[in-house]
Amino acid sequence: MRKLISLLLLTCFTIGSSIHAKDLGLNISQINKNGLYSTGDKITWTIKIGRLDSTHAKKIKYTVKLSGKKILKKGTADLTISSPTISVVSEKPGSMILTIYAGNKHQCSGALISYKEIKPSQPKPSDFDEFWKSKLAEQDKVPMNTKLTPETTDKNFNSWIITMDTIRGQKIHGRLARPIDGKKFPAILKLQYAGVYGLNSGGATNDAKKGWLSLNIIAHDIPVNKNKEYYLNLKNSSLKSYTRIGNTDRETSYFLRMCLACSRAVDYISTRPDWDGKTIVVLGGSQGGYQSIVAAGLNSKVTAIMAMVPAGCDLSGPVANRAVSWPYWWSKKETDPKIKNTARYFDAINFAYNIKCPALIGFGLGDETSRAEGVMAAINVMKGKTKLIIQPNGEHQGSGRKFYTHQSNWKKALFNGKDVIPLKK
Repeated sequence: MRKLISLLLLTCFTIGSSIHAKDLGLNISQINKNGLYSTGDKITWTIKIGRLDSTHAKKIKYTVKLSGKKILKKGTADLTISSPTISVVSEKPGSMILTIYAGNKHQCSGALISYKEIKPSQPKPSDFDEFWKSKLAEQDKVPMNTKLTPETTDKNFNSWIITMDTIRGQKIHGRLARPIDGKKFPAILKLQYAGVYGLNSGGATNDAKKGWLSLNIIAHDIPVNKNKEYYLNLKNSSLKSYTRIGNTDRETSYFLRMCLACSRAVDYISTRPDWDGKTIVVLGGSQGGYQSIVAAGLNSKVTAIMAMVPAGCDLSGPVANRAVSWPYWWSKKETDPKIKNTARYFDAINFAYNIKCPALIGFGLGDETSRAEGVMAAINVMKGKTKLIIQPNGEHQGSGRKFYTHQSNWKKALFNGKDVIPLKK
């Protein structure tokens, strides 16, 4: 199937919408405002002092890396004297990241080269689909045993704490909400970013207020409504470094239950008499973006995904001389071949091969967690229509205002049964 990629080219965020922990406050621009180039093009960044204080601006350091790994250029500059330009020539399809250091902070800007030609670092395992088919079959043998505990009754919606069973005695936890008025509704499944924390009730109820049947599930087998101390204790004990739990074997990886939970949540929605029988949208950011890709890759009932900075793409990046990305199973210090093999069965790219529904994907070219090269490799193997929101100066944290504007437009279109591609720019 020929894939239509409708690309929205977004310039870097304004200062007011991009401040976050690593931001130096520099104004970084480049020749192509969209950050996209072809092999052989010259890429030039211009750096201006912006909000950076003069003490740190007197001696910044910078590197330009190919695929976040190979250093092509490095140096220092005094921003109080001039606004330096840094130029490199693209060598091959992939990504470039300019990183500027000052004090204990840094700021990134990136570029993509021949983005349609970026490929996964490794082929999909020959038994990938067979493995996941067997795991879904294992889950199907377990009755859902769904339990709904009423939580909120509002004039516009009802909400419940929901639990359901999955493989090996484990559970799925979340919140469900639906409008009071009406009989059948399009559905939305919201998946969570990384960490150990409870769920905000708005994750389900905000969409229910707008007419959706809304399900928001947590990534862990833990209650969703405990106090902060409860989650902090788990974070420092049994769920410490949870991404690495059991990662020497695909049968024991922490991600096994997490991935299957995404598909079971979709299945649950499809069994409800108040679902409209047409629309199941899945969305999330970072780890939630990863789970969104997984959900659509495992379950064909998903009719659209919306993923912001999706993590978990191209876990074996170092094979292709790319920098490692979350959850960092291929880090430099990792030498266990069992972990590297396990990673292949949980790589978002290998789920993406099976995606045929429309996908709205937002990512930053300066992201060192969900690296742009891996995200683009995942997009390039999807079989459905995709719309990309690319932020040349975007890093992992920070405002996703422009992405979420388009996400809101997609929600409205999907809610009304309209085609989401193309949208008006």
